[in-house]
Amino acid sequence: MITTARHSASARSAPDELAMRWVKTFRWHLLPLFLSAMGQSIISRKYDAFTTDRAYENSPGGPLVVGRFIDWIVLQTQPHPALRRRLAMVVDELQAAVGTFQAAGVRPVRVVSAPVGLARDLILALRGMQDLELWSLDLDPSGDVLAVAKERAALAGLALCTAQVDLLDGSLPSRFVGAPVHVFNCIGLMSWLDPPQIAQLLSLINEILIPGGVLLLDNFRRHTGSHFGPDLEIDTRYHPEEAFEGLLEAAGFSVQRKQETSDGVCVLYTLVLGER
Repeated sequence: MITTARHSASARSAPDELAMRWVKTFRWHLLPLFLSAMGQSIISRKYDAFTTDRAYENSPGGPLVVGRFIDWIVLQTQPHPALRRRLAMVVDELQAAVGTFQAAGVRPVRVVSAPVGLARDLILALRGMQDLELWSLDLDPSGDVLAVAKERAALAGLALCTAQVDLLDGSLPSRFVGAPVHVFNCIGLMSWLDPPQIAQLLSLINEILIPGGVLLLDNFRRHTGSHFGPDLEIDTRYHPEEAFEGLLEAAGFSVQRKQETSDGVCVLYTLVLGER
């Protein structure tokens, strides 16, 4: 069964209910978020694909000049610069991984992006490349993420095979029987999963990747914006790096590259699957 997206699973209140609670608890400093386009998106959608893509776009919006100014401030506060830097690193890693397989004569290179977001990273990294098979998998409880991702990719000349999938329901290996995956792009999910869920997902990815296949994962550290999570009903997980890397190793992956954003907020892992 497709359930509520994990990034918003802890959300209980409508925007007006949140506003009333902030007034009653003297959190008046949060009310200007309603004048910010990014703030409104966080309040109503949490960090779903559309909110994250707004952070990538980094284009201030909102009512009147004051709204745009507040939006500019919101877009510069953590973790939003880290999200933009993460995007740039993911694009570089996707290009490198696909290029390596193509140089080795692999045709087609099969790339899975799950969750897909709105496919901005795939488009920036793979536009113009040939001999690709691109899969976009997403929980997509609203039913609009995959459609927008596919439309955006098509405009960039990329064909996406899409499927509405809960990555933790065990069905992932059955989708790629006889068609092993070369690159698995799994960005933006670890912060919403508990360690046993991460271990479960890594085991499923292990089943569909070829030995030597590449997995991209990220892990967020606590930052100056983390303390707003409870007020915004955003239940983020921050995994200690030693324990997180232990899960990766236990699942058969070795770290090829470990990069962090300049502010130290996000760590991107480029992993390679060993021989089974």
